[in-house]
Amino acid sequence: MNVPEDKSTLNIYLPADESALSEVVVAGYSGKGRAKPQPALGQAAFRHYLRAMPPVPVDGLRDSLSGEVRVTFSVHADSTLHNVKADRPFHPAAGAAAVKRIEEGPKWVPVRGRKGRTEINVPVKLIPMK
Repeated sequence: MNVPEDKSTLNIYLPADESALSEVVVAGYSGKGRAKPQPALGQAAFRHYLRAMPPVPVDGLRDSLSGEVRVTFSVHADSTLHNVKADRPFHPAAGAAAVKRIEEGPKWVPVRGRKGRTEINVPVKLIPMK
């Protein structure tokens, strides 16, 4: 089909075909936005639980330290937690405290009854042991 040089647009009309939308192909799915395991008591209540945790006394610490520790773990179909790990904590005691808070905390709900990985930032405050 030749388009005249003096035309900037071209209207093309195709006959309607009822079977044209019978198949849908999804390409380039990145996996972003996938559902993740959730705390059974809800996000707001879980964050309140984390913020309400007392400071952790650490032997040999001179000054108080505060920060967040990223904790990754898997939630299996039976709601048990596995492979709970602190990712580059700002202090070894902070990593241990963050892992303990997740392991001893409220239950988690898996996604549609399947195993899934998740991560969460856990606030931790370390204080000198007296």
